[in-house]
Amino acid sequence: HRKHYALARKAFLVLPAKYVAGRLFYALPAFAAACFVFWGLEYMPQKNGALMRVYIDSPKGVGVDDCAEVSREISATMDVEDPIKSAYVLEVSSPGMDRVLFSSAHFATYLGQPVTVKLAQPVDGARNIKGIIDAVEGDVITVSNDQKSYQFDFDNVMKARLKPVLDGVKK
Repeated sequence: HRKHYALARKAFLVLPAKYVAGRLFYALPAFAAACFVFWGLEYMPQKNGALMRVYIDSPKGVGVDDCAEVSREISATMDVEDPIKSAYVLEVSSPGMDRVLFSSAHFATYLGQPVTVKLAQPVDGARNIKGIIDAVEGDVITVSNDQKSYQFDFDNVMKARLKPVLDGVKK
């Protein structure tokens, strides 16, 4: 329960979303029963409502039917809990190959993989970093490229995404 909360908490960028994250945990038994892992969540307020994107993952992969099933479970939970009073659109998705990294544990899982990172505060003069995940020690992450090695706290990460290489071609 706490582990999932840590993943969800980091994904939210606006205050009311923390409340939404807490309420989503009522839907976690549905994730577990269906053999899905809660990967992360993005909540993006927009002009005419908001977009709430929930990422799920599974060792067997995630298909459209899986997303529809989890979407129904989350919708039912959200209808009962009603944490978002304004209009919103719910999307349930696989994280994909170029997945967003929502925690330092996610970085650790993909050591040696290419990543792009946007930081809230610059580190060594850079806010946008492209490179390879070299190390993760607690919440301290090291990403290196041909020019430099950057070390930063996960709390400084605004968004991070894997950049997979397919047969030698970067996506």
